[in-house]
Amino acid sequence: MLKPWQRREKILEILRGAYEMPVNELISKLEGSPASLRRDLRILEARGLISRKHGIVKLNLSLWHPSNLERKLSVCSEEKKRIAKAVVSLIKEGEVLFFDTGSTVLYVARELRNHKGLMVITNSLPVARELGAIPHIKVIMTGGIYQHDEQCLVGSMAEQGIRSYKASKAVIGADGFTAAEGVTSHDPENAGVTRAMVERAGEVIVVADYRKIGVRGVVPIVSAERVDILVTNCEADQEEIRALEAKGVRVILS
Repeated sequence: MLKPWQRREKILEILRGAYEMPVNELISKLEGSPASLRRDLRILEARGLISRKHGIVKLNLSLWHPSNLERKLSVCSEEKKRIAKAVVSLIKEGEVLFFDTGSTVLYVARELRNHKGLMVITNSLPVARELGAIPHIKVIMTGGIYQHDEQCLVGSMAEQGIRSYKASKAVIGADGFTAAEGVTSHDPENAGVTRAMVERAGEVIVVADYRKIGVRGVVPIVSAERVDILVTNCEADQEEIRALEAKGVRVILS
């Protein structure tokens, strides 16, 4: 059962994707009693975050400045959900995991609700919020400088935080992944944290939707040879998939 603040965040998340929605339809998408959810709507309206009129609830766009991560969550969402469902079958109960930033990694976190005894070390605030609500999952956050666009912690303190631990698996995202260039990113600030996760993990799992395969980002993260598993979509470039497999990457298509 979600806590009240988590329900309110969920309401805002839904409205960021739809902008407006009938109140009854919104309530049907949420956990909790209708009375509790209507109280949440009144609180959000009093804070000026939403408005309600004639049975329709709307997001107050003048107060919302979407981050890069929030925009990414709405792009290829079904493809990312397919990836997430495939990844959770690779994770065993009781494991210690690194979770990177990014929308696809966040979708994976949302699928871990039934896994018991996990310890997740992350620099992603959305991942920490998602998993922190689950009593049988222990979440450890790095320190660091807050980056608004990806809602994560970066810098030397975040990298040191990662290097304080050893994990069985690192689940990392990618802005690009090719056999020649490996995993690449467009975010130089977070690149060091991701590299630290790769260094301290026994196994590296890359989660990337089909648009990222065969694409090169500007910041190198890790070579293809260091990646154990890629989970992507069946729509991915098949020639590039074969090239990655030739480098020893196990590819799972969802």
